[in-house]
Amino acid sequence: MTLRNGWQFEDLPENKMNEIKANVAAGNSPVQARQPKKKGAITVFVGNCPFDYVENDIQEMFAVFGEVCSVNLVTNLDGSSKGFAFVEMEDKAAGEKAINELHETEINGRSINVALGGDRN
Repeated sequence: MTLRNGWQFEDLPENKMNEIKANVAAGNSPVQARQPKKKGAITVFVGNCPFDYVENDIQEMFAVFGEVCSVNLVTNLDGSSKGFAFVEMEDKAAGEKAINELHETEINGRSINVALGGDRN
């Protein structure tokens, strides 16, 4: 197969291959769609996150302020973090408090950027 100039095939990470194999063995689509996440009253953007952070790390960081509906850590195709995420908070006031208290907090030598990512109201 010929690809466009500058394009190349890359192997999928082992965890993705295992996920595809398990889905096919179960008679499902190779790539299962994610379950829709619960929408909160406020979306918070978190930038400059440590690259070794996972969704649970961000969930724990925001849970002290209130109920976290969902965390979407943006990743590369290989599953590695791009260093930013979106957090849906159940309560608008809790999200605003998290923004005010977490913005420019240093984590693992990185000053995180926490800002309003989109308002549901």
